Amino acid sequence: MTLGWITCTIFGAMYLVGPMALRCTIVAGRRDVWAFACVTIGVVGMVGHFWIAEYAGMLWAAGTLLLGAGLVAARVLPALLGAPIQAGVRLHLLFAWINLFAAGVWGALVGLSKVGGLALPGFLLANVYAHAHTAALGWATMVALGVGYRLLPMYLPAAMPQGRLLACPLLLQAGVWILVPSLVLDAGTAWLGAALILAALGVYARDVARMLRSPRRPPAALPRPDLARWHMLSSLLYLVLACAAGLLLLALPRSVLELRVAFLYGVFGLLGFLGQLIVGVAARLLPAVVWLQLFHSRRFEPPTVSVHRIFDRSLQTATFLLWNVGVPALAVGLFRASTTVVAAAALALACALLADGANRLLLVRALLGGADRPRLTSAAAPAGRSAPPPGS
Repeated sequence: MTLGWITCTIFGAMYLVGPMALRCTIVAGRRDVWAFACVTIGVVGMVGHFWIAEYAGMLWAAGTLLLGAGLVAARVLPALLGAPIQAGVRLHLLFAWINLFAAGVWGALVGLSKVGGLALPGFLLANVYAHAHTAALGWATMVALGVGYRLLPMYLPAAMPQGRLLACPLLLQAGVWILVPSLVLDAGTAWLGAALILAALGVYARDVARMLRSPRRPPAALPRPDLARWHMLSSLLYLVLACAAGLLLLALPRSVLELRVAFLYGVFGLLGFLGQLIVGVAARLLPAVVWLQLFHSRRFEPPTVSVHRIFDRSLQTATFLLWNVGVPALAVGLFRASTTVVAAAALALACALLADGANRLLLVRALLGGADRPRLTSAAAPAGRSAPPPGS
């Protein structure tokens, strides 16, 4: 899930969020196609070899994935780090990429230890936990918070946060770098790392609260209620629940209860927070991208459909409801070891993804159809005409 869905979504979103929210130019080219191929082969290879327990094959797949990630980083990271945005946002992204490669190398070392070529310090399972936290907290969460500083004000809408915004990335990175070795060495400093991570999230929550206290007038065509916004706010609630479960894990002794709480921690963090955040952001980002491409293909005449009306409202409502039924039900089912509840929750989440996928197919149909191409004689933009903001 963290590789095939969350990480690949982040990679793809970099090419869209960069120009739209991070004020930098990223144009995909041939090298990016090779990056996509390497990432796809690496993810499929890793998942497949994990499934059949062939760790030697997992190693070459991990190398292919890291190569693809390196190509993406070489393409997007210079543009992101040179963007005229807050220093804290750039620092989030820099730390995130460092942590991604650290997680990749750590995972490869765990694979080497499985085939007998390397002895890692601590227990093998502890190294797996450390690898997972480096990826989930240091990579995915770091990107989500950093980009969120730019996207959330656009999508709420609210005033853009002011200042350098350095506290959140510095606290989060320090917390991850303290927590992760503590998980391996059982050094007793995990509480310090957790405290720093919670402090970083507290700073972020304060900044989000400031955004909510400085609202801007939403576009007239935006449907009410704004389900994309509720997806994003719900994801923050699940982040709070994941933090509570994580603290409980630090306090509990080794027991069956600890394992059950670990299920809550994983479900709330990966599906409730990161997964729902992806669904919510995509519900606003993808229609905007399609609208702009239609604007270009129509020779700079605005499409007849509003950017806020491209998604089907009923499908979007079904996605939101099913997601927020499936995630807590899955957490309860895993905690209580109830296969019936787990199966029902998984079915709800599968239906949510099908509804969201159907909405994305509507975007593809809008692109292929061209949506009422105007009858102009020139492909150039009319003099003095420029693209109106997609949210207008």
